[in-house]
Amino acid sequence: IYDLAFRPDGKVLASASADRTVKLWDVASGARLDTLKEPTKELYTLAFAPDGQHLAAGGVDHRIRLWRVSDSAREGSNPLRYSIFAHEAAILQLSYSPDGQMLVSAGEDRTLKIWNADPVTLERQLERQTDWVSALAIAHDNHTLLAGRLDGSVGKYNLRSVAEADGAGRSVLREVPDAVDYGDQPTLDQLPRTAETEPNNVPSEATALTIP
Repeated sequence: IYDLAFRPDGKVLASASADRTVKLWDVASGARLDTLKEPTKELYTLAFAPDGQHLAAGGVDHRIRLWRVSDSAREGSNPLRYSIFAHEAAILQLSYSPDGQMLVSAGEDRTLKIWNADPVTLERQLERQTDWVSALAIAHDNHTLLAGRLDGSVGKYNLRSVAEADGAGRSVLREVPDAVDYGDQPTLDQLPRTAETEPNNVPSEATALTIP
């Protein structure tokens, strides 16, 4: 089991697993309510929409799947609504905005994508990440996204599609294209080379590098 999520009403628990299924459980009794079998590979992440009526999941088959979950969540009452090819590699994290209007996905391809929640359509892609995003959190203002990465860094983004400063006069981080044209670059054999020297365990002893 890679991920768990409670439905907002607290009555249903969803689990995502390496057995390629999402299972729905009755919290009060522990009984299994339904098994959602559409995924074709391991599932790493899932998230209930704030309305409790939709459940999104993703994993190794690169797809976001969205089910409509009935009040009872009983077997056969939770149809698949969308199956969207979302990333070029496994999907690691999914998170809904508190208002349920946006869904954010993070993949092993080091991309962060913002989706309209219903219908599930791509709104935009944020800058390429420095490492895999292993944690997502969206603030209650429905605008602030935090992305925690395996390299220990945290990225902060504004989910609004704006090109100017916000109402308080603060600049808003713009989305960055996935590919940037830096013009002609030197070949590897033309780059400067620097031999490591010891000691170099503290900044004052660091080896100086020539930046191209």
